[in-house]
Amino acid sequence: MTLAQDVTNRIPPSRLVQLTNHTPEGTSAGTVDSAVLGYAVADAKAEFARVSGIAYDESLANHVPLGVEGTMCYLMQRKGFGAEARSALEAWQAALKRFGESEVTGQRWFSPGTNAPYTSTIADAGERPDADRSRFDGLVPRPPTALGTRRSTRADGG
Repeated sequence: MTLAQDVTNRIPPSRLVQLTNHTPEGTSAGTVDSAVLGYAVADAKAEFARVSGIAYDESLANHVPLGVEGTMCYLMQRKGFGAEARSALEAWQAALKRFGESEVTGQRWFSPGTNAPYTSTIADAGERPDADRSRFDGLVPRPPTALGTRRSTRADGG
């Protein structure tokens, strides 16, 4: 089902007629203007992808309510609802951002974890860390070399 069909199935027809038709006050329009609805759907899909970072997919149930809400925000904005439309659009964009972050965190990225048997030890105050113990005193690290040069490990430098 397309987003336009989802909008028409979920929103009362009288409300859609009111939001999609640009008729002077006092006159009545009897049908939904599909062109205006189509533009609002296209804008909502584009904003969905821009803010959430995820392409709108009509087959995913968690995308549809956000798509319908966004379409309604754009219809309200076009109809001239002013501050009400702006606040609805801002709230929708905030919801999209949270949705995108939760989708990325929950599905696309892994959470670091380990099952290593490492256990940390806490050194006493004034005690040297394990890597700085006296058993390492005889080791002298060599300075890094420039890229592309080789340093000889032989004592005679050859």
